[in-house]
Amino acid sequence: MENENINSVNAEQTGTVDQPQTTEPEQSTEQPVNAGNGEATTPAADTKPAQTPEENAKYAAIRREYQAKMQTETQKAAQKAKDDFIASQRYEWNGKPITTEAEYQQALQEKELQDKGIDPSLINDVINNNPMVKQAHEMLTKQQQQDAKNAEYMDFLTAYPDVKPEEVTPETWELNNKGIPLKYAYAAAQETKNLKDKLSQYEKGQATQTVNGKNAATSTGSVTGSGVNQTYYTREQVEGMSVSEVNKHYNEIMNSAKTWK
Repeated sequence: MENENINSVNAEQTGTVDQPQTTEPEQSTEQPVNAGNGEATTPAADTKPAQTPEENAKYAAIRREYQAKMQTETQKAAQKAKDDFIASQRYEWNGKPITTEAEYQQALQEKELQDKGIDPSLINDVINNNPMVKQAHEMLTKQQQQDAKNAEYMDFLTAYPDVKPEEVTPETWELNNKGIPLKYAYAAAQETKNLKDKLSQYEKGQATQTVNGKNAATSTGSVTGSGVNQTYYTREQVEGMSVSEVNKHYNEIMNSAKTWK
């Protein structure tokens, strides 16, 4: 009986209440009519040209690059905030200030070892001399160097997008091997090459002028040649003489003129 009473009370308490009815305006289903020909027309939907697979891949790559960059920048900012906080506390360990989170964690580990009577330097020596650890360090160093080279190559391609790898001169690589970034090494090598080309052209021009001068001084038709007794002059040679030269070689010129046509 008690269950029946509880159920009847619950039924009364949970009875439904009639909600006021609301009337919604009826939506028109009529199609708009074209006034010109009386035909029903459907409003044109906004259509956008579909992206090609290449465009999709390009935009996806841009998004991934942006997300990776933002994640890296966020991590850097978070780490800098931690390091700044540690530095602001002015902790010291073994007489040296602790300025980063990494240094703080290292100090905690060393202190824990000291509390246990263990010299931290011995632990570090054992770890650093472990062949596996050495190999890992070497691999990490090589990877960091390769990453730096890849970034340098990308920087070069950005500065000189039209230069092919085979067009990079040995002089450029020589400068690059000395520690000069590739794009600056290429610019320096190109400038040096241009200067050498200009100098070579100048030297060739000077050599040509010297040879021409020597030929003119020793040629048969030259008036100024020393040690040469010339007795015949062509019309063209005489026309090229100065007044003093004509007076000096007047007799020879007059004899030569008899044969001119």
